Amino acid sequence: IWRCGQCSQTFSQRVLLQMHICSQAPDKPYQCGHCPASFQEASDLRDHVVSHINEKPFKCGFCGRSFAGATTLNNHIRTHTGEKPFKCLKCNKQFTQSTQLSRHQKSPEECVGGKISS
Repeated sequence: IWRCGQCSQTFSQRVLLQMHICSQAPDKPYQCGHCPASFQEASDLRDHVVSHINEKPFKCGFCGRSFAGATTLNNHIRTHTGEKPFKCLKCNKQFTQSTQLSRHQKSPEECVGGKISS
């Protein structure tokens, strides 16, 4: 949930908050999607957003490690759970990440004729 720092209206996606022009602050229509700051000029918002680049708000409940994005956190959590939700339909080999499955499917050395080669 993303909340406008001026009027407290909530949004399901950051992009919706960024498009929101707050009636409480008509002189500062450019709202930061990371914090309550708002700006008169889009260029000021762009300069401000850089301050959030190194933030890692997504924390692993298993080990406490933090990540910049939810997808990265979910991929990391699978190292704890052992979950492998991505399965090759040719050889049934399973992977923790979709990118691993894609790489496997593109490599004829990995998966040939329904069998994993050694």
